[in-house]
Amino acid sequence: MKLIRLFSLCPFLLNSFDGLAKVIRLSTGEYPPYFSQTMKHDGFITHLINEAFLAAPEPMQIEVKFLPWKRAYQEAKEGKYHGSFAWSNAPVHQPFFRMSEPVLYDTPTFLIIRGQGPKKNGIL
Repeated sequence: MKLIRLFSLCPFLLNSFDGLAKVIRLSTGEYPPYFSQTMKHDGFITHLINEAFLAAPEPMQIEVKFLPWKRAYQEAKEGKYHGSFAWSNAPVHQPFFRMSEPVLYDTPTFLIIRGQGPKKNGIL
């Protein structure tokens, strides 16, 4: 549930970086199908982020490093990467990163087979 909550806002954490950089180095973890090094374009969110950087007034390439989540965050915080994705816009990140606008909004739902499952006051 925590990962779903983190992903639901899906902002992008950015360290300050030289505006002249032509390759933006980013860290992230595995969360298929959103981002995964085993998928086409490294997942659709990675592809979306890549396309956004390519469409910028000064186009830039991204280089994504997939790491365990804690390490992806820590190494971005230490400046080994220009930024990291996808994280919640929580106050704990603000001393270290600038936050982008959300990349994706996600609303988790339950799927229940018709005629089965609990029914109380019309719920489910």
